[in-house]
Amino acid sequence: MMNWLKDKFDLVPELKGIWLASGSPVAAELVRYSGFDWALIDMEHGLGSEIDTLNAIKALSDSSVSVIVRIPTASDKGLVKKMMDYGASGIMAPALGSESEAEAFVRSMKYPPEGMRGMTASSRASSYGFDFKNYFAEANRKSVAIVQIETLEGLESVRSIAAGG
Repeated sequence: MMNWLKDKFDLVPELKGIWLASGSPVAAELVRYSGFDWALIDMEHGLGSEIDTLNAIKALSDSSVSVIVRIPTASDKGLVKKMMDYGASGIMAPALGSESEAEAFVRSMKYPPEGMRGMTASSRASSYGFDFKNYFAEANRKSVAIVQIETLEGLESVRSIAAGG
């Protein structure tokens, strides 16, 4: 069963989180026992590989910690889909510069008709199909897309990004 960050927004007035950049699944294991509500695994500037990220997500599974993955670039739609299939409850994308970039990023996280994420009942996020019905019913509504505004273009488009993306 997924541990959605969005479920916590209404329940807890302040959420505590931590950034993981070491690439170590042992660090992720320590986080699961440390009272955090969420952990962000940093693939953009962190030291870990895709396999390290999967292992960190696995280390946090079945805990009270929701997992967000910061990807290196929002244009890598395959990586977005894969991290969601691995069991991330959301994705952070850096350096978005326009509403269309933000919309494309969000669509890569969502199943049709809201998005373009490929359908599979065998992903890790859906417990390899054993919880697919529940996962599919919740994934579009509960996944969290976080956009980072880091350029002048993004700053100039921040209102339209926030409104539409």
